This record gives sequence, C-alpha cells and structure tokens, in this order.
Amino acid sequence: RASTCIVSFGFVLSIHSRSSSERKSTMLLLLMVETSFAMGVLPPAWARGGKLYENLKFQQEEYAKKALGGMPPSSSFPKGNVSSQPLDHFNVSETRTIDVRYWVDASCYRPGAPVFVHMGGEGAAGPVSCNARARKHNALVLAVEHRFYGESVVPRAQNEAPLSRALLPFLTVEQNLADTVSILRTAQAKYGAGSGFAFGGSYSGATCAWFRLSYPEDVAGCVSLSGVVNPILNYTQFDDQVRVALGVPGFSPGCADRAEKTMRAFDRIFAKGNDAKNAVKESFNASNLVDTATGDEDFMYAVADGFAMMDQYGSKQDLCDHLQLLPDDATDEDRVNNAGEVIAHHYGTKFVSGCFYDTQCIKNKTKGESIGVGDRQWRWQKCTQVAYLQAAPSTLPIRSRLLTLDALLHQCEVMFDEGTSPNTTELISKFGGDHPKGNNVFFINYSDDPWLRASVTESLPGLPACMTTCNGCGHCGAGVPPGVGDKCDEQADELVDEWLKMHG
Repeated sequence: RASTCIVSFGFVLSIHSRSSSERKSTMLLLLMVETSFAMGVLPPAWARGGKLYENLKFQQEEYAKKALGGMPPSSSFPKGNVSSQPLDHFNVSETRTIDVRYWVDASCYRPGAPVFVHMGGEGAAGPVSCNARARKHNALVLAVEHRFYGESVVPRAQNEAPLSRALLPFLTVEQNLADTVSILRTAQAKYGAGSGFAFGGSYSGATCAWFRLSYPEDVAGCVSLSGVVNPILNYTQFDDQVRVALGVPGFSPGCADRAEKTMRAFDRIFAKGNDAKNAVKESFNASNLVDTATGDEDFMYAVADGFAMMDQYGSKQDLCDHLQLLPDDATDEDRVNNAGEVIAHHYGTKFVSGCFYDTQCIKNKTKGESIGVGDRQWRWQKCTQVAYLQAAPSTLPIRSRLLTLDALLHQCEVMFDEGTSPNTTELISKFGGDHPKGNNVFFINYSDDPWLRASVTESLPGLPACMTTCNGCGHCGAGVPPGVGDKCDEQADELVDEWLKMHG
C-alpha cells in the first residue's frame, strides 16, 4: 500500500501512441493514480501481476479524472524537491541528516490560501495535482514522502547502508510527522500560504490524524480514509472482518465457510511433514521458503493475504466464485490447488515468493525500493510501533492456525533482533488509539475493509465518522461503485470548508 513517482511499464505502454501534449496530461493523470496507492487503493507492487491490479487500475483512472473535476491535468509535472531534515528531530546532539522528498503543485494556488498536505505512506510517493477540492480553495498542494521510503533516505556520504539496523530506530511515526510539519512550514513561508489541511488513507490516514493531533496550530484538520489509528498488537479482528465481508447475508452463501475449509486443508497438509509442505510451497513457486526457520509461517502469511486482499480491494466476488467451483467433498489437495489458481490469477505467479513474505530476505536487506512498498521498512514499523499483527482468531479463522501471535513476533525477532516487539502502548497513550485525543479529524470507512476495526467507525465528539456500505466496498474505497460513496465525500467537503474557516 504505497505510492510511486515512477509510472509502471504497463502505463507507459498505454500512452506511447498519443501526441506530446496528450502524453504529458495522461502521464500526470496516471501519476495521480499511482499516488492514490499511498492511500491503499492499489495493491502493493508484489501483488500487481494479475487481474486484481488491472481492475483497480481502471477504477483509479476513472477516480483521478473525477478528482480533477472535469479539468485536464496541468501540462507539466509538479517538480520534485528534497529537504534535508534532522535524522533525529528530538536529539540536538545528533548531527546526521536524512533527505526527504516532497512535491508542490501551485497551479491553482492564490496567496494566503491553505496548503493541502498529502501524507506519505509506507512506500515511495510521487507528485500530486490540483484536484477539484484544491481548486475550490485555491490551495497549494503538497505531497511529502515518508522518511526511509522511496528516495527519502540518509545520504550515502554518511556511510550507512540506507536500511541498516543502526539507522532503523530513526524510522518512527513521530520523526515522520516532524519532517512533514517542517516541510509544511517551509512551503507556507515560501508561498505566503495559510493553514495546512491533511489527507491520507490507510497508514497515511493514521498519520494524517496524528499530524492534526500533534500540530493543531499548523493543521486545521484531516480527512482520513480507512485510517488505522488504533495500533492493535494481536489484530485477530482483521480476519474476523474478512469473514464478516464474505458472509454478508444474500451475498454468496457459504463463501466464508469455503474459505475456512481451504485454510484447514493447508494446515492438514503441512501437518504431514516436510515432504508434503515443501511440495505445496514449490507448487506456489515459493521454493525460497523451503526449509527456512520461518518458512511455514511466511508461506501461510502470503496465502492468507492472497485471500484477504481480494476482499480488501473490492474483489471478494471473484474469490467466492472461484471457491464455489469446488464440490463440498473436495480433497485437501484440490482445495490447495484451487487456492493456488485464484492467487496466481489475481496477483501473478511470483506473489508468494516475494521478499515481503520472506523473513530471511527482509533480514538481509539493506537497500529499499525506489518504487512501491518498502518491505523491510514497513515490517520494521510493524515490529516496533504500529503492530497490526494479523494472528489467526481462535474461532473459525480464514487463515492458517500456524499464524499465532507468538509466530508473528518470532518473525520480528528473526528479521531484526531478539526482543524486538511492537510498543503499541506508547502510541495509544500519546494519540488515543480508537478514541483519538483531539478533534477535526473526519474518518471515512468502508464496510468490507479488513482494516475497519483499527479505525474510528462511529462519530466521537469533534471526530465525525462516515461509513460507505456495499458488497465490495474495500480499503480506502477500492471497489466502491460510482456514486455509492458520495454522501461521505460531500460531508468531507463540508468539513474541510468548516474547519478551514475555524482555523483562520
């Protein structure tokens, strides 16, 4: 769930035949689509090899056109900038720095107008463009890349590998927020701009809320899509919500039970011993997970994600349709093969073998990706601060029973150091978890989203919430049909107007 400033190969192919001006306009439109990935709308890079990505790419192209309010994108790309930030904002004796990328679009800006800040997420970011909401407010549009992701890294001259274990302690929520407010203040001073207003989705929806709570004098408010503000350690509710989504009355009778039966089939085959489970891994092109210390849990994590992300990104119908191809008395081998087919079709044949699902690969990685999700970085944040560790619930799990909290914490220790464990208590104490300590944050959520229970789903004093409900309403609006989310969008517009006026 992250953004990139580099247009993917498939996008580039689609515009080669257009005129120069059309290419510039279309490239920016597609960059906007890619930037929507920062809010979790598009799947991570390792899950882009199949049908799911193609479906969501089309949806987001249409969304980007709507966001422009019928106006063409600017004919030039917002220029990227680099801001040298303290490696440690909270320790004056630390003299090292980190380069943080950001982008500014002033194409619809008028002096004194607000700054719309697009928060960086757990991957590379990219330029954003003045959309209909920004145009309405004549806003300056600012996108800030999250430190340690994309190209926002410690300069090589400082003699550390970008993702060395020695540097990772400086990858925290608080350090990212301090980077962002510093860059916001610089932009305000340079352009003579007014209040900041933050936007984000998924993890960046959480940092959007935390940004408002941390710097209320600088930030008038936040619109948070699927914002996971509650850093739950033992996040069994993720799996529970997948079951709820697959079991919506009248949707696809028996789908949740079929998914659970498939996961039990994996568990039974793995219980037979090394030969049986290694054969399954190899059939999923995951020979890298054969005979490794955490290979079984790594593999099961990938398979669980394969099912859950189809719900998360609005494609649960495809999952249920494929599971229904099996008879009720299908063998364990047939169920595993059926799962392999649906995963390969929707994510590509290399999905399970990706580094994100390989603890040893994460452990040995010292350099991040210039595009897409930062796998070592995001696993570090999960293992030290935000958690969201998706363990199997005790009742009717739609993931392997091997995925216990202890197993997931063991992955953290192997990837980093013995004793590495998420300190969620500190973040909850500071920001309030699912009862945030502040106001002027608007939470938009979606009924099928597995991340739903880590957000704020009902309005609290000063913290309004809106739910978009439908079959297929996934994370950050993935899979939401046209018009279904208009009520929440309209409320967001009203609150942006109101909170900017209040902030002055």
